[in-house]
Amino acid sequence: MSTISALPSSIVNWLNIQESLSNIKFLTEYPPQYKAVPLKKPIVAVGINNVTISDHFTENSEGVLEKDEYCRSADIEIKLSIHVPFSDGGNMCHEVFTSVVDCLTFSSDLNITQSACESISSDRDTEALVMNAKINIQSDFCPAEEVDNSFHSFLDKELLCGSHIRNDEIHITQEERETWNGRTVKGHYFGDGKSTQTINLGFKPAFLAVFPFGDFPVFLDSDSNLEVSFAFMAGSEKSYGLDPIENGFRVLNGTAHSYNKNIPYLNKSGVVYSYFAIKPIYY
Repeated sequence: MSTISALPSSIVNWLNIQESLSNIKFLTEYPPQYKAVPLKKPIVAVGINNVTISDHFTENSEGVLEKDEYCRSADIEIKLSIHVPFSDGGNMCHEVFTSVVDCLTFSSDLNITQSACESISSDRDTEALVMNAKINIQSDFCPAEEVDNSFHSFLDKELLCGSHIRNDEIHITQEERETWNGRTVKGHYFGDGKSTQTINLGFKPAFLAVFPFGDFPVFLDSDSNLEVSFAFMAGSEKSYGLDPIENGFRVLNGTAHSYNKNIPYLNKSGVVYSYFAIKPIYY
């Protein structure tokens, strides 16, 4: 069953739980439902005349309307068939109709754009007075989770934004989300003063940054050698002193690895080094 074809049931369920309408019984127009004869309380059969879902536009700072990429507007015409016992009189039909309109106006976040009712007739088969009416409502809705969608009505995201919600090309699965959110790893290691040290990450990083925690990243010694205590790598590109390996990375340390008066110091004894790594996308 589509969301729109199920809309009358949603309206009926919503109206039936409103305290202000507790003296009225709401039913769907189709499929037809049994009614007690003679009627003991007002009954309202709910149906839909028309539903129009269109693009939503917002006025910018220059007063020009701009199309919202994801939001939608809905215009819905609800039809009501109001049945009241003969003993309640014709005025009760109007009271029931007014109560429904007031409830939609003040207890929901919907915009009532128009309401109208027809003349009252009598139905001898059910011993009831009958009045047909309609209510036109308008609503704007956006699917974004960060938008406040605590919508007090019978409408939902699936109705107004279903095409966006079901678009697999612009959404990711929960598994994909968890994988992407879990791609970053940060930690630290302690320098032991040796010429090299290998850090095991369990994967070969796609991106890696290493730097001393609370210490200077570069230092110019008395012989004009530049002692470098940080390094980066991204894919196949890397700075000197840092080598990615299959399960992590290896750092170089000391004058044995001097290159053009640049000396990597990524494993000084007593120094704490921090690292930030990103797993490859296929990991």
